[in-house]
Amino acid sequence: MGGCRCSYKNCQNSTKSSENLHFFHYPVRHKERCKLWIEMANKPQFCDLEEDQLRNKVICEQHFEDKYFPNPLKKRLLQGAVPSLDGDSLEPPVEIPLTEDVHIMPANDDGTIFMVKTENTFKRRRAQECESYVYKNGLILPSRGKRAEIKKEIKMENDGALHRVLDNKEMQVVTGMTINATKRTTNPVSITSMKPKKVLNRLLEPIVHPNFRNPQIMRDELSIEDDKPNIEHVEIQDLQEDISIVPATPKQNLNGSTSAKKPEAVPVNKNYLRKIKQHSREIATIKKMLQEKTKLDMGKILEALKESVPPTLYTIVELNMKLQCDLTMNDLQFFGDIHKHSPQVYDLLINKYDWKLPDMEKYNSENSM
Repeated sequence: MGGCRCSYKNCQNSTKSSENLHFFHYPVRHKERCKLWIEMANKPQFCDLEEDQLRNKVICEQHFEDKYFPNPLKKRLLQGAVPSLDGDSLEPPVEIPLTEDVHIMPANDDGTIFMVKTENTFKRRRAQECESYVYKNGLILPSRGKRAEIKKEIKMENDGALHRVLDNKEMQVVTGMTINATKRTTNPVSITSMKPKKVLNRLLEPIVHPNFRNPQIMRDELSIEDDKPNIEHVEIQDLQEDISIVPATPKQNLNGSTSAKKPEAVPVNKNYLRKIKQHSREIATIKKMLQEKTKLDMGKILEALKESVPPTLYTIVELNMKLQCDLTMNDLQFFGDIHKHSPQVYDLLINKYDWKLPDMEKYNSENSM
């Protein structure tokens, strides 16, 4: 395992730099526990790796609690161990946006109208890519939602700073219609004292005309009203056709019951069937022979042995099997040579090892007479 680096978050420990640390492979055979390791290590890309590639990834001992080790040496992990300690891993620095002072500038003399200077409201340490928005179905939606949550938090922080500034001031605002430009008549107005925070909230509220309706919603409603008398009839008719045509599957039907699909017949080559039948017959024959337990024919065994061994060795086998054996001159000469060169070995084979050999001393005495 030369050169392996700990894969837990941003840990920099490796087998080369940390000699006293122990590293443990991902438990690829235990799928659920392996998923927990990947989640705790903050490595979602490991889910796409093959099993042999994931087996090469390791995590050092600093990320496991002491209860997961059977002894203080920390060379082995207990069953069910999951890394949870950060150890030497470093979290990536998070860039915090800076908020400058918000300037509220009056737009007229009596202070009823004001404007907020937002030219330098946000200042970032690094330039970030701009987010674009699209207008769709009466809504303004971001074209990419990759950093929507981060931007939402930044917006909430800056809005809070703006509201804190506006809470310290109070001004008079005009509520109601002031001048009707078409009829050139004035409506009664009311001047009330409101904090700029409430004014800002009213300005930020989306303005929707009371008679405005989304064209897409209106088209959908019209289509529903036109087809309303026939909707139920068409749906019931389609469902009945599906039930009569589509075969039953393990999924639930309309009545909630399930039905298993019948297996389809698979064509098999005739040669395979023929071999299977042949092997079945051979197996049956072997079983029959084992059940009969037929005795071995010693005559056939000796005939096969006679063709494979020298004649003198075959004579010794016949003598030891207590079979009727006629010694030839060649056999007598063989036993006589053994007894002549080593009488002790000849007697040892007879007395100690129970070899059935002819008595050469008796045979020599008879021949000498």
